[in-house]
Amino acid sequence: MHAVDVGTGTPLFLLHGFGVDHRLLLPLDPVIGAADGWRRIYLDLPGTTGTPIGEVASTRDVVDAVEREIAERIGDEPFAVLGNSFGAMVARQVAHDLRPRVLGLATLAGVFVAEHARRVVPPQTVLRTDPRASATAGAAAEDYAEMAVVQSVESARAFLEHVQPGLDAADARQPLLIGCV
Repeated sequence: MHAVDVGTGTPLFLLHGFGVDHRLLLPLDPVIGAADGWRRIYLDLPGTTGTPIGEVASTRDVVDAVEREIAERIGDEPFAVLGNSFGAMVARQVAHDLRPRVLGLATLAGVFVAEHARRVVPPQTVLRTDPRASATAGAAAEDYAEMAVVQSVESARAFLEHVQPGLDAADARQPLLIGCV
């Protein structure tokens, strides 16, 4: 499994959401790094940049792959885990499965109902538009507009740096991983 391993100290595994890669979480690094004492391990989940999908066919398979990667990287050492969106669902299961070793769990915009058809969510509401943002996003303007609720040149640049590369690099064969973990 591809990973970006930064810093020293207590291992903190960071798991991105569905369809993107570790770059989505890199903006957190200056803040976590400033806290000192954290070894940040940004994993690319199966089907994303640098991590082929292989035999993964379910969310449980993703969890198993993450748990194997944790064991390979740190053995029996205690660790913390942070997950975003789909990665939060995976992180919760990892924390459950390995709870005697888990020092903490954090989730950002965590998925609780994996199957899209069963989700109850409000319609997207764009709080601020900026026509310069779409121009900045260029060829990625449609993907950007689908996600951005506060549109600005700065958020479009962040999207191009931290989101779009993962969208572009995702394994096109990546199945829709849904269901119980």
